[in-house]
Amino acid sequence: MLELGGVNFEHGFGGYWFTIVLFQMYICYLLLSLISRLLKRNITVPAMILLSVMGIGILVIYSRDSKIWEFLCWENLCKYFQFFALGIICSKYKERTFKLLANNKFTAFVIIGWIVCMMLWYNVGFRQTSGMLYSFVHDILVRYFALFTVISVFYGYRDHFSATTQSSRTLRFIGQRTLDIYMIHYFLLPNLSTLSKWLSPDNQIIIQLLIASVITAAIVSMCLLISAVLRKSSVLESWLFGVKPKRLTTTPA
Repeated sequence: MLELGGVNFEHGFGGYWFTIVLFQMYICYLLLSLISRLLKRNITVPAMILLSVMGIGILVIYSRDSKIWEFLCWENLCKYFQFFALGIICSKYKERTFKLLANNKFTAFVIIGWIVCMMLWYNVGFRQTSGMLYSFVHDILVRYFALFTVISVFYGYRDHFSATTQSSRTLRFIGQRTLDIYMIHYFLLPNLSTLSKWLSPDNQIIIQLLIASVITAAIVSMCLLISAVLRKSSVLESWLFGVKPKRLTTTPA
C-alpha cells in the first residue's frame, strides 16, 4: 500500500480527490464541446445538465463498492459535476448572472435559505425524520445556497476587491494562489486532537471561529511561502501549478 502525505493510492486520492475529479470534469466538457463542433449544434449545456441529473441518480441507485469507483473518486464526480456545470452555464450567460446577483431580493433569498438549511443540517430530529430529505438538504440544497451567498458577497464588494489598497491586493494575491494553497496545505494540517475540548459542538462558536481563523492564517501563510520557493523554478511552477512556461526572448546580436 503506497501512501504519500496521507494520500492512500490503493483506495483513492484522499484529500486530493478534487484534482482528479476536476480533470475528469474538464475531459467531459472538452468532449462535449468537440461533439458540438462536429454536429454544428451546441449541445454542451443541455448535455451537462443531463449528466448532472444522471450523477445524482447514480448516487441514489448504484452500489459503490468497486475499486475503480473509489480510486477515480467517482462518488465526488457524480456529486459535484452539477456545480461544474453551473459554473459553465453562469460563464456562458454572464449578463443574466450578474443581473441576478445584483438583485437584493435574490441575495436575501439565498442567505435566508442557507441559514435555514444549516439549522436543518444540525437538527437531530430532522435528520431522523427522513434520510433522503436530509441528504438532499445536506448534499445539494445547502451547497447551492452557500455557493450563491459567497458569490453574491464577492459581487457586492467587487469594487473593494479591485481597489489598490494593501488588503485588496493581498486578497487578490491569495485568490491567484488558491491552487498552490490547495496542493500544499494537505501536508501542513495539524493534529487538532489536543484542541478537541475547545472545538466540540458544546463550546461557544466564537472560540471555534477564533481558533479556526488563527490556524487558517498560519497554514495559508506557510503555503504562500512554500509556493514562492517552488515557483522560483519554472519547471516546478509549470508541472505543479499549471503555469505556462515563459517563452525565452532572444536579443539580436
